[in-house]
Amino acid sequence: MSEHKPKAFQMTIKEMLTEIERLPLDERLTLLEALTRSIRATLQRTGVEAVRGMLQPEGTPPTDEAIKQAYTDYLDEKYR
Repeated sequence: MSEHKPKAFQMTIKEMLTEIERLPLDERLTLLEALTRSIRATLQRTGVEAVRGMLQPEGTPPTDEAIKQAYTDYLDEKYR
């Protein structure tokens, strides 16, 4: 007898999201917990500092005063 091997299961991200939305709430929560554990493990292996470094903006961040002024200018332009 020949052995029947199943084909590899491949799915796009869009297809996965569609399928996830169809799952019952308890199964989605189980999936969320598994993903959270996986991400935590990856972050611990790669180092949180490396990830933080990826998220840091280039240059110095604006001061609170500069942010307030930019927002005031935005509102001024919006309501002219």
